[in-house]
Amino acid sequence: MTNRISHLLQGRAPLSAGLRARLRTRHGADFRVGIRATRGDSLESSRASFPTNLRAGLRAATLLALLAPLAPSPAHPQATTAQLDGLRFRNIGPAVMSGRIVDLAVAESDPIKFYVASSTGGVFKTGDNGITLTAVFENEGTHSVGAIALHQRDTSIVWVGTGERANRQSSSWGDGVYKSTDGGATWTNMGLRDSKHIGRIALHPDDTDLVYVAAMGHLWGPNEERGLYRSRDGGTTWQPILQVDEHTGAVDVALDPSNPNIVYAATYQRERRAWGFHGGGPGSALYRSMDGGDNWERLAGPGVTRGLPEGVLGRIGISIYRSDPRIVYVSVEQGYRYNASTAYTERRAGIYRSDDRGESWELMSDWNPRPMYASQILVDPSDDQRVYMMNSYSFSDDGGRTFTSPPQSLHGDDRMVWVNPDDSRHVMKADDGGLGISYDRGLNWLYISDLPVSQYYRVSVDMATPYNVYGGLQDNGSRKTVSHRISCERRSIVNSM
Repeated sequence: MTNRISHLLQGRAPLSAGLRARLRTRHGADFRVGIRATRGDSLESSRASFPTNLRAGLRAATLLALLAPLAPSPAHPQATTAQLDGLRFRNIGPAVMSGRIVDLAVAESDPIKFYVASSTGGVFKTGDNGITLTAVFENEGTHSVGAIALHQRDTSIVWVGTGERANRQSSSWGDGVYKSTDGGATWTNMGLRDSKHIGRIALHPDDTDLVYVAAMGHLWGPNEERGLYRSRDGGTTWQPILQVDEHTGAVDVALDPSNPNIVYAATYQRERRAWGFHGGGPGSALYRSMDGGDNWERLAGPGVTRGLPEGVLGRIGISIYRSDPRIVYVSVEQGYRYNASTAYTERRAGIYRSDDRGESWELMSDWNPRPMYASQILVDPSDDQRVYMMNSYSFSDDGGRTFTSPPQSLHGDDRMVWVNPDDSRHVMKADDGGLGISYDRGLNWLYISDLPVSQYYRVSVDMATPYNVYGGLQDNGSRKTVSHRISCERRSIVNSM
């Protein structure tokens, strides 16, 4: 074929009748003159008499005519928009590995009814203790959730704060706070859209219109819409009641259950860059208000001698003992030199307890595992000596002086713990692999690990028939599944046909 093309371009090979007809149609009389001159004269004279542009066109036409039969043609016609509209998405798994569960909202009057919030998978609702879970927050403006709160007096009212509260490079951001007044059936965005990450939502126990939101602000840079916000009209309008600066947001807020005018709030200065993470600063502190948030006093920091550490602090978690709200626990991040941006070479703060609503504090221990992730503490509502700590699930039975990290079959990256206020044996734990439910104070668990909230960092397919789908999950290994079957590899069961 290469020689034939070369000979044609040099005038040494005859033209086929079909090619001659196509060229004559395109170039008319100039083609006929050029062909006669090429046949009867020398190559030099024919080139002289053949117009240069026509000669170039002849070469191009000759190449196209010879190569056209060799060009691949589509084996099937292109799919139309109407045909594509007929396709449906289906969940192919993995059905036995969930993802990062970050918060729970439980109906205390009937604790088999609760909401499960995922960092990047929306919110699910159950009425049968997790046997069935229904997605109720999947069509809103974001898929990422940081906090959820259920009003215990009117359980039709649910609040969701979007944007996960973790500080990872992969943390997803949100678009403010949402409210439902029909048990999660419908949602309305109530504002604070530029807060990006919500640390906690606290609801007044009696006034359904009074809401507090701890807005962490942008993770990757400064912004103004951060700090503690209050709404007195159910989210129609918001008032910033505790702000430090454009680098410091609020990460936790808690109301005294016996006197909700007493409000505790933790501010948190943090910022991530591509090359590292600043987890703390002079803006981080613990505050208390005695009048519902109108006025604040700082409980820690330079010149404050209440027993909490001075100097630069990081993340702070708050837990009020429900049976006697004079007792307050806080977990305080402070240490010497990150060893992996999640823990310190030397811990310098830890667990503190107050027996007088924050007037004075006692250091119980330096236990605060991986504080950048959580620094989240919970005191059992019925036992002031039973204290739970995240991000490494552990508990204390002596008020936080010593902790036990029990062996467990669940995932190790823990986000929060809930304890039934009427039955301390009933514990739920949210982690990066699902939701655990225990009835022996967190020693043995039922594990819900089939929520479709897995976080994939990368997905690929192979050329097998049927083809296989491969993916790398956030802290849950790599997975493989066949594209159209119910199950295939071990631990790779799919969710639907």
